[in-house]
This record gives sequence, structure tokens and C-alpha cells, in this order.
Amino acid sequence: MRRLYNFEMMSSKILKEDIKNFVEKFALTEELRNKTIAVTGATGLLGSCMVRCLLALSTEKGINLHVIAVVRNIEKATEMFGKEGETLSYYAYDFFLNGCFQTFKKHRLHRSFCCSDSLKGFYREAR
Repeated sequence: MRRLYNFEMMSSKILKEDIKNFVEKFALTEELRNKTIAVTGATGLLGSCMVRCLLALSTEKGINLHVIAVVRNIEKATEMFGKEGETLSYYAYDFFLNGCFQTFKKHRLHRSFCCSDSLKGFYREAR
């Protein structure tokens, strides 16, 4: 099986172990089967860890999870996570400059997304 995430890009042994533990112990794996998840701030500390964990989960468990990394800089994201593919795509967006955004029609999302008035929150709203 071809790995679609790149452990070589991660320098921290502890991070690699944490991701491996996440994949082995994550209790909601089946709930994510065939889903698409958007991660805002994907090149930041927490967002990048979440993207790596979700990509590893999708690849190792074969759950067909698609991650949309919402970033300001696609070049930086590509350096961190690699090229777009079956499990990963990038969405360039700056909440500070642009405010809320709506449904990702081209990325198979089945829900509308919107940020809070303060632009700090991000929640999913069912149709």
C-alpha cells in the first residue's frame, strides 16, 4: 500500500509515536469512513498534527477519509504534507481577510461551514 502521508517530513520521533498511537487507539475510526473533513489552520501547530493524524488514519485503516487542509499558503502546506491526492487537498483561504466561507462543493463536503463573527470559531452546520 502506498503511503500518502510522509513520515520523513516529520523530524520528531515523539510526533511519529503519537501519530502511531492515534491510529491504533482512535475510537471513532468507523464514523469517519468515506467522510471529508476540513482542518483550518492546517499549517499551524495543532492543525498540522490533526492533518497528519487523519492522513495516517485514512491510509493505515483504509477508511477513504479525505482531508481538506485550509491554509493561507499552499506552498508551505505542500512542503509539510506533500502533493494533493486521493486523501488530501488544499483550500487556500485567509479568514482574517475574507471572513466566512460556504460549502466546499468541489470537495465532496455534505455540510456548510461558517466561522463565527469573531472569525475565531469554526463549526459545522447540517443542511
